[in-house]
Amino acid sequence: MIKGLYLITDHGENLMERVRKALAGGISILQYRNKVQDYPARLAECRELRQLCASSGVTFIVNDDLRLATESGADGVHLGQEDGSVHLARGILGPGKIIGISTHSCDEAKQAEADGADYIGFGAMYPTGSKEVQFMPGPEALKTVKACVSLPVVAIGGITRDNAGTVLDAGADSLAVISAVLSHPQPVLAAAELRLLFNRRNPFPRGSVLTVAGSDSGGGAGIQADIKTITLLGGYASSAITALTAQNTLGVTSIFGIPASFVAEQLDAVLSDIPVDVVKTGMLFSAEIIGIIADKLAEYGKRIVILDPVMVAKGGSKLIGDDAITTLIERLLPLAYLVTPNIPEAEALTGLTIGDERGAMTSTALPPSG
Repeated sequence: MIKGLYLITDHGENLMERVRKALAGGISILQYRNKVQDYPARLAECRELRQLCASSGVTFIVNDDLRLATESGADGVHLGQEDGSVHLARGILGPGKIIGISTHSCDEAKQAEADGADYIGFGAMYPTGSKEVQFMPGPEALKTVKACVSLPVVAIGGITRDNAGTVLDAGADSLAVISAVLSHPQPVLAAAELRLLFNRRNPFPRGSVLTVAGSDSGGGAGIQADIKTITLLGGYASSAITALTAQNTLGVTSIFGIPASFVAEQLDAVLSDIPVDVVKTGMLFSAEIIGIIADKLAEYGKRIVILDPVMVAKGGSKLIGDDAITTLIERLLPLAYLVTPNIPEAEALTGLTIGDERGAMTSTALPPSG
């Protein structure tokens, strides 16, 4: 079934590298669209992309061109309303290939289903800069079309991270994007952000969060608080413990660090088995543990990392040493998607003194010191 994030190629430079990064972010389907190069160049590029998709377990579709789809060994073809019939494509490609067709109304969608299409494209959802939009039915019309047919529906046109949730709520099985991923300075991150939105369609628990932090015996912070919060918000929580603390509502009386090698074993156990969407860190205790976490995030390709740089306990106790702060800044901060420091932690990370709201805003705009 066609579902998930559907990426359509552009004509920009370094396409192969940008697609490779997007695949790492969670693309489910790649559609090759190129109307600029001559046929031999398109065929060579198409074959390379097909191999790249095959190695990632991603469905590879060719836009419009049945000959190109056949000679490249693509998984299927996507047709426009003026690009030939589904019957013709089925006769050429055979029963095992995927055939999709663009539609703009219930009548066209019903006809596509009657003709034996495997999925339909529907749009545009919003204005787009990739091509001139002749039809823009939008998300409301998508709801109607979704009720007309039983085929998977790929929504297309102007979809971004910020409006994709509305399109999914309207019933889209797949989101087709181009510039939202391929024009992003970090295609892997852009793809990961969009992929996460599909969790809203899943039964509970919706998504999985790994918390890497210290244990709070009082239950008000650390691993215990994270697991409660993740669960209450509808996610699945897993954990890797970096330190044990003896603490209560009055403060921390003792801290016992977990050996870094055992933290590594916890991370391997979880990340090799459980499909973790987001990693959230808390108290990390030592420079060695921070280095291991950075290594494991890279090894397992985790892109959405929420860094809570826990350095000082509520009662004022220092929780990590200066060497650990340096390692956090150098190794972990560059991997973070979001950083959530309090004022003392923001000062330690930036080297600035924060005395008011303006100072806090300035600190978020500057690179870390060190």
